[in-house]
Amino acid sequence: MDGVAISSEVLADEEHDRTATEAHWRVLMRLYAAVSYAFGDRALVLLDIFVRTGGQQAAPDLLVAPGMAPGSRRVYSVPENTVPSVTVEVLSVVNYEAAGRAQLQRKRDFFGRIGVPLHLEVAPEEGVISVWTNQDGRLVRVAVADRYDGPDLGGVRVTTPAPDEVHVYLPDGREMLDTDAEIARAESEAAGAERLAGRLRELGIDPDEI
Repeated sequence: MDGVAISSEVLADEEHDRTATEAHWRVLMRLYAAVSYAFGDRALVLLDIFVRTGGQQAAPDLLVAPGMAPGSRRVYSVPENTVPSVTVEVLSVVNYEAAGRAQLQRKRDFFGRIGVPLHLEVAPEEGVISVWTNQDGRLVRVAVADRYDGPDLGGVRVTTPAPDEVHVYLPDGREMLDTDAEIARAESEAAGAERLAGRLRELGIDPDEI
């Protein structure tokens, strides 16, 4: 979504991000689930919501706001809410076209201007993660790597070992999978636990007392 000037009386009913793709959303949902889990109630983690201040707005794919409580926001207003500590963009092929590049730069300009200290861009197609920090109200790229594991994501580690390959790991080292894979893993673990409990009962051991 573009960073745009708005009327103070009108809350824009925002269009879906025209740069989003199926692969984009798979990565983003894994990131959102992992970062939300990692922070718990220590930070507000929001997905694809407009950050608004001074009559302008832009929507990061994901934002982290430590100390903020969840609510029923349609927009994340600053300074009524604190400036996000991190904004994240998951890029797609459209971001390499003229309109997508311009949209991305408008977001960077806006996030830098309002004081976001850290901005991350995950580029699945290229297999890289760009790290941007705020220098005098402007986001400046300081690193391009195939992993990010700074504390700003609550201990979540993101890796891009090859183009079109993104892995998201929880602080305990477990990999965050897509929803269907997570369900299959949970069902497999539950079935394994039940088999073990049955075997213990056969041996005369009550698994609930272990």
